[in-house]
Amino acid sequence: MSHAEKKRGVRDFLAPVLAVALATWLALQLSLANALLKAAGIYRDSGKWGVITEVAKELQAPLFVTMVAAVPLGVLGGGVLMAIGHRHAAKILGQVVGGVVVVGLGTTLAD
Repeated sequence: MSHAEKKRGVRDFLAPVLAVALATWLALQLSLANALLKAAGIYRDSGKWGVITEVAKELQAPLFVTMVAAVPLGVLGGGVLMAIGHRHAAKILGQVVGGVVVVGLGTTLAD
C-alpha cells in the first residue's frame, strides 16, 4: 500500500469522525446555552437573531457590576506583582485588559 493510499484511508476514516464530533459539540453547546438561559430566567420563544441581542442586553448589567469589582482588583494585584518582579504579573495584567476588551466589543456589537 502506497503512502498516498494510506493517507486517503486515514482521511476517509477521520472525516466522519470529525463530523460526528462537531455535531456532538454543537448539540452540547446548545443544551448548555438553553440551561444558562433558563437559570437566568430568560424565556424567549422565537429563534431569531434579535433574541440573541435582547439576551445580551439583559446580561450587560450583571456583567458590568462584575467588571467594576474585578477589573480594579486585577489591575491592582497585577501591578503589585509587577512591582515585586513576579514572573506572572504581565500575564495577569494582560488577561484583565483582554477581558475588558472582549466585554467592550461584545457590548458594542450587541448595541
